[in-house]
Amino acid sequence: MSSTNDPDAAQQTPVQWPLLPTSGFISGRVATQEDVDQDIAAFGFPQKLDAEQVAKLTGGEATQEVECAGSKPLEILIPQYAFLNLNGQKLPCIVIQGEASGDAQIVGCRLVKDNTLAIGLLEDFELLGQTSP
Repeated sequence: MSSTNDPDAAQQTPVQWPLLPTSGFISGRVATQEDVDQDIAAFGFPQKLDAEQVAKLTGGEATQEVECAGSKPLEILIPQYAFLNLNGQKLPCIVIQGEASGDAQIVGCRLVKDNTLAIGLLEDFELLGQTSP
């Protein structure tokens, strides 16, 4: 006998996937601070930190800028549909950015439910491609 109060059934509301955007994403390059400021990117890796930024991060005095590792673009389709797996939930999203820095592969997305930006490791995403699921 099945129950009409099945909590899993209530969570399986069909996703209303939007069309993929034609702008507002980063593909084939890394994000700049300007991209982050304009909400085109969810995150950015600086190439350099000036002395003032170094001082803020270290809590001490700094007189020189510091070179940073930076990042490189991930070789994934952007934009594309995906699920971000977060705390046991599959959050529908649109991938807008992907970058690697060191061993970390980081993806930025816009959540379908409210268009907010989110980030996660590539392994936290179920990439679905460019055809609406």
